[in-house]
Amino acid sequence: MKRPSVLPPAEDSKRPRLLSASPAVRLKDSGCESKLVCSDTLSVLQCVQKGIPFNIETLTSLYWKNLHDEGTTRLAYGLESNKTVKTLNLKENCITDTSAMILASILENNKTLTELDLSCNKMGEAAAEALSSTLLCNDTLASLRLNHNVIGDTGATILANSLYNNTTLTELSLSNNQITESGISALSQALKVNKSLVSLDLNDNCLGDKGATMLAAALESNETLTKLNLRYTSIGDLGAKNLARALEKNNSLTEINLSYNYIRDLGNAALSHSLEKNVKVVMLDVTGTKLTPGVKDQISSVLKRNLLMKRVISETPEFLTSKLLLTLKNLAEATVKQQALHLKQIHRGFHEQQSGKVVEPQSL
Repeated sequence: MKRPSVLPPAEDSKRPRLLSASPAVRLKDSGCESKLVCSDTLSVLQCVQKGIPFNIETLTSLYWKNLHDEGTTRLAYGLESNKTVKTLNLKENCITDTSAMILASILENNKTLTELDLSCNKMGEAAAEALSSTLLCNDTLASLRLNHNVIGDTGATILANSLYNNTTLTELSLSNNQITESGISALSQALKVNKSLVSLDLNDNCLGDKGATMLAAALESNETLTKLNLRYTSIGDLGAKNLARALEKNNSLTEINLSYNYIRDLGNAALSHSLEKNVKVVMLDVTGTKLTPGVKDQISSVLKRNLLMKRVISETPEFLTSKLLLTLKNLAEATVKQQALHLKQIHRGFHEQQSGKVVEPQSL
C-alpha cells in the first residue's frame, strides 16, 4: 500500500496548519526537564511549527491531548531532525492511518527513539503496514505499543513479517486489536525465528484453543520471550494443556498471564504438572479460571520453588550455576517441597562457606 509522501521541512505553507497549543501540553507543565533553544516555555508543537529545535528525551506529556492527524503530522516533521527524543507517548490522540503512516515513514531513519506508544487510537491495517516497514529499517526502536487499535488479522500478519528480520524490538503490545487465529498463526511462525522479542502482549484478542496451540508450538523453540500476556483470550482446557506441554521444553518464559480464560480443572492441573519440570516460570496468573484448592496450592508451591531458585542462582557464582541446575535435575523424582528445602540448604550453605564455615546440604 502506498504511503503519503513526507513533506520536506520547507516553508510553513507546505505543512498542515497546527492546532492552537493549549497550556496542557506546555513543557513547563509536563514534568520533563527541557532544554529548549527558545527562551520561553513554548509547547513542543509550537517549537516544531516555528522550526525551533527542542532537546528533550521523553515526550509523555502528549498523552490524551487530542492531537488528531494534524498535530501528529506536525510532530512527525519535528522528529525528522530531532536527535534527542527517546520516548514518545501518543496514546488517545485520535490518530488514524493517515498521520500514523507519515510518522512511521519518518521513523525509518530515526536513530534515537526507543519507545513508541500509539495505543488507544484509530489505526488499522495501513498503519500496521507502515510500522512494519519501519521495523525493517529502524535499528533503535525497542518498544512498540499498539494496544486498543483495529489492526486485525491482516495488520498482525504484516507486523509478524517484520519480526523475521528485526533484531532490536524487545516489546510488542497488541492488546485488543481484533486479532484471531489467522493473525496468531503468523505471529507464532515469526516467534520460531525471532531472536529479540522479550515481551508479547496479546490480551483481549480472540485466540481460542487453536491460537493457544499455535503459540505453544512456537514456544517450544523460542529462546528469548520472557513475558507473555494471554489474558481474556478465550483459551480453554485444550489450549492450556498444549501450553503446558510447551512449558516443559521452554527455557526462557518467566511470566505468563492466563487470567480470565475458560480454563477448568484439567487445564490448570496440566499447567501445574508442567511447572514441576520448569524452574524458570516465577509468575503464572490464572485468576478468574476454575481452580480446585489442591491445584491452586500445587501451582503456588511450584512458583515459590522457582522464585527461590531464581534467588539462589542470582547469588551463586557463575561457575557454580550449572552444577546447581544439575543438582535440581537429579532431584527430579523428589517432591517440589523437597526440592525447595534442598535449595534453601544450598543457599544457606553457600553463604556460610563464604563466611568460613563448610556446610554440606543434607541428603533427601
